[in-house]
Amino acid sequence: MTKYYGEDIDNAILKGVDKNAYSFVDDSTKDFNDYTALTYFNTKITYGEFKKKVNEYANNLLKYGLQVGDSITLLLPNTPEIVYYYYAAWVLGVKVSPIDPRTNPLGIQKIINDTNSKLLVAILDKYVEKISPIIDNINVDKIVIVSPTDSMSSALKTNIGKALYKSKEIYLNIVDKDFASDKIIMNKNFINNKLIDNIIPFYEKRDNGLPAVNLFTSGTEGTPKTAVHSHENYNIKARQILYGLPRAVPGDKFLGIIPFFSAYGSFQGMHNCLYRGMNIILIPQFKPADVPELICKYTPSTVIAVPNYWHDFSDRIDLLMKKYGLEDLSFLKYPISGGDKQSAIDVKICNEILKKYKSQGMLLRGYGSTEVGGATATTVDDESYEDNEYTGVPFPGVDFKLIKNNPDNEYSELYVSDPSMMIGYLNNDEETKRTIITIDDKKYVRMGDLFSADEKDRLYFEGRVKRAIMRPDGHTVHVLPIEETLNQSPYVSECCVVGLKKNDGSAGTIPTAFIVLKNNVKELGYDEESIVNDLDKLSLENLSERNRALAYVFIKDLPRTLMDKVDFKKLEKMSIDDLELYYVDDMFVNNSKKVLKKRKRI
Repeated sequence: MTKYYGEDIDNAILKGVDKNAYSFVDDSTKDFNDYTALTYFNTKITYGEFKKKVNEYANNLLKYGLQVGDSITLLLPNTPEIVYYYYAAWVLGVKVSPIDPRTNPLGIQKIINDTNSKLLVAILDKYVEKISPIIDNINVDKIVIVSPTDSMSSALKTNIGKALYKSKEIYLNIVDKDFASDKIIMNKNFINNKLIDNIIPFYEKRDNGLPAVNLFTSGTEGTPKTAVHSHENYNIKARQILYGLPRAVPGDKFLGIIPFFSAYGSFQGMHNCLYRGMNIILIPQFKPADVPELICKYTPSTVIAVPNYWHDFSDRIDLLMKKYGLEDLSFLKYPISGGDKQSAIDVKICNEILKKYKSQGMLLRGYGSTEVGGATATTVDDESYEDNEYTGVPFPGVDFKLIKNNPDNEYSELYVSDPSMMIGYLNNDEETKRTIITIDDKKYVRMGDLFSADEKDRLYFEGRVKRAIMRPDGHTVHVLPIEETLNQSPYVSECCVVGLKKNDGSAGTIPTAFIVLKNNVKELGYDEESIVNDLDKLSLENLSERNRALAYVFIKDLPRTLMDKVDFKKLEKMSIDDLELYYVDDMFVNNSKKVLKKRKRI
């Protein structure tokens, strides 16, 4: 295959990566202690302060009794505490299991117990909803509660609700027997060792790398799995991005909207940016419509966002620049789109806007998966390579193979050999063997996607091996678990879940359930709205918030193929805007121009 970066760079990315991930950051930023590492609202945390915090947290985790090989679970959004706990655990050789705070209680319970976590650190807002119902069923001795105001300046705490969170703590201590017990402690009380010993980061070279993290993924083919990644993987990925984004320099700002509990967030966002000496602007919570405004408000040099956010950015940029008094977009070096295919017209329009307003770069697109540490390929800032349709060229050190496993598919399945690929799936050797394949003495990950390639070895995404839905926010939703859950309902005769697009040309699709009711349901007096409420309740009991259907359509019969299978491809051709349906969450469709009689939020 053609090497865009060249063999010299392939070799360079592997030099000096055999070390603790914290040491990797510490060594690369020794001259930048006065630079800002994290910005949390208006609170700025320098690299010197960040390193002191990591050492302070590591001391307290050591005092708590954690040892090399232990695991901790983090149920945190993008606050400074998630960064401190990541690196403090890594200093000690302790693995981190970060969980999406939107995961349902039973999902959280399974993760904690499956990873044998010794400590749970959770955000205060999620305690009552997520932790309290499972507290007697999780195998941790202590739960540490972080308040969103812990890392804010005193003045800022007063302004945005210090009293609110303080009252929550007081209330829970009074009414919740577990919250008031020794098992639960506030983070400000848990991290109380001010006499800090300088802990030397643990590192032990191993054949597959020193385990650092358990990242939770639906897997390349839809079965939930836990990908184990090493310290070396994080360091290699940061090196790959160094060559992929060469104009990023210490002091640049990164807009931290991508959550650090994900592979893309922890690899491309957190570790890469700290290794580069960049300033991560932490955004713990936002609405999709906020993203273009956040870009104009914080003027970051690098932003990773899903395609829909860039679509919205192009539509609103003139008004937002006027609102924030911006003369141009010269601050924006690397606007990056990932999570789904960005439409060619969106790429063209966005690049025209970037050029018009003197941005330093073009819209870059990326492709990857949790199994390979996030991005494994991106488009490049090179007009000779630009094509609005292509998905990317491989990062340094990465090799691709296109293998036709199914003669019925026009395109070939993508296999990736990336030096930052996972060690394997936790406690799942069978799935590891199915996913990591050895070809000519080299290991490849089966990506579960169909691709083609041109003479420059630019990759073009063509589809998925298995049925899966990419939401507008870039999250992959697999169909089978939703259908299996809905078919448990006494109301449902059969169902089919597909992703439906909007008519405005935006990227991503809305997970929509087409429901055929049993003959006697309406005769028994059940109305459609109450049925949808019950189906969504059932989904939330069995699935996480992000892995359920967001819209429901009642249909007399599902379309069939000549082989009498459900013709889901026919349903996929429909538009979300042309149907009578019920929403259980309208976050992606509330700007729809066409409002029908049954188009309503449940």
